[in-house]
Amino acid sequence: MQNPESTSMPKVLLVFSDCDPTHGAFLSGAHLARQLNLLGCTCDALIPRLGEAGVQLLNEFGIRYHFIRSYSWTAYPKVTMRAKKRLQSVANRLLAQPKIARLIVEEGYDIVHINTAHGYVAARPALKLGKGLVWHIRELLEEDQGSSIVGKRRGYALMSKSDVAIAISNAVQEKYGRLLTCPVERIYNGIDPASFYAERDDLFSSDLVRMVIVGGLYPHKGQLELVEALGELLKQGEDGFHLSIVGRTKGEYYEQVRATVASRGLEAHVTFEGETNDPGAYYRKSDVAFVCSRAEAFGRVTVEAMMAGCAVIGADTGGTHEVLDAGGAGFLYHAGDVASLAAAIRTVLEDTNHAQSVARCGQERAMNLFTVKKNAEQVLALYTGIKG
Repeated sequence: MQNPESTSMPKVLLVFSDCDPTHGAFLSGAHLARQLNLLGCTCDALIPRLGEAGVQLLNEFGIRYHFIRSYSWTAYPKVTMRAKKRLQSVANRLLAQPKIARLIVEEGYDIVHINTAHGYVAARPALKLGKGLVWHIRELLEEDQGSSIVGKRRGYALMSKSDVAIAISNAVQEKYGRLLTCPVERIYNGIDPASFYAERDDLFSSDLVRMVIVGGLYPHKGQLELVEALGELLKQGEDGFHLSIVGRTKGEYYEQVRATVASRGLEAHVTFEGETNDPGAYYRKSDVAFVCSRAEAFGRVTVEAMMAGCAVIGADTGGTHEVLDAGGAGFLYHAGDVASLAAAIRTVLEDTNHAQSVARCGQERAMNLFTVKKNAEQVLALYTGIKG
């Protein structure tokens, strides 16, 4: 239901850098727009391409959207992408930015809210028209994705013209607080409890400990070190576990992980589940969830698993350390250290009562701090002090 005071609220254009709900930033932005609209703040979306699944989600959430073709300013690897990015920059200036400027004027938007560090195309039209500008930074880029802004100095100068930048964790705030001259406020990302929360009375109820890791199979996600750690435990005689690896089953890294499963004798203990649109189903039937990424900016998967009541084992880096409350709401290991990861797993397996207690703390923390409603309320409060 719309808030009766919605007429006094700003009209917001939330600018996406892609249209793919398998990407955490798009999913977070879509949930934010939905919640802002529920709170009485008109929030429309601007998408740079017509991804079928993304458009379907926007329609499902009742989010009005506009489509103007545009391109990001990040590249991986930068050296091979620089020429392409120059051409895309020209296309943005000559084609996308004038269209966006007209859209802002015609629709009467007060605030332009850029959803990720990858997108920038709406920033200059917003500044030229004197509109409020918010930049939502959901990525560490170099540290977590191996990508970077092409032309960083000019990029950071443009981002610094924002009224405020939103960082989704202290780790992100610390990095960009050094790079930008505008205020950088930390507002935690929001996860929808309806998709993940579960009352758990089945945690560690079986002799077989059920484990899961969710995410794309890429080297920086750490599935390989997890498999190696489980191989070490198996060699030591620990065999009462089963791991579900949820993510795409193709590519060189997938083949490497699969080969390690075979060489470690783990075929009966590890299943490759492929991609899914419902990771919550896997969390809710698992006892332990892993976040082995080398540096999460925040970690949607961490919070999803916490909400589902899993005992979470995560790398002691970036947002994972923070979300798990420095180990108070989960179990931490030294990133990239197979022996440390194996030790953390053994800690859980040897004292499941303690693991259940930590899992309950994690679930409570997730429900108190990391919901979509709390996220939207804090963003809406931030809008109050912004010109438009």
